[in-house]
Amino acid sequence: MIFQLVLLTILLTILFFISKNIIRQIYSFIQKIFKNKKAAVWGMAILFLPGTVQDLKYIIQIMIIDFI
Repeated sequence: MIFQLVLLTILLTILFFISKNIIRQIYSFIQKIFKNKKAAVWGMAILFLPGTVQDLKYIIQIMIIDFI
C-alpha cells in the first residue's frame, strides 16, 4: 500500500513537470504568433479552461471588449 502511494506520488510529480514544460512551450508559441503577452494569456485561457460553447462566447465577447 505504501509502495503504491510512493509510486503514485513519483508519477504525478513527473507528469506535473512534463505538463508544466508543455504548457510553457504552448504559451511561448502563441506569444510568438500574436506578438503580444495579453493575447497569449487569452489564447491559453481559451485552450485550457474547460467550458461550454456559451462560456467560449462569453470569453470572446470579453476579449473583444478588452482589446477595443
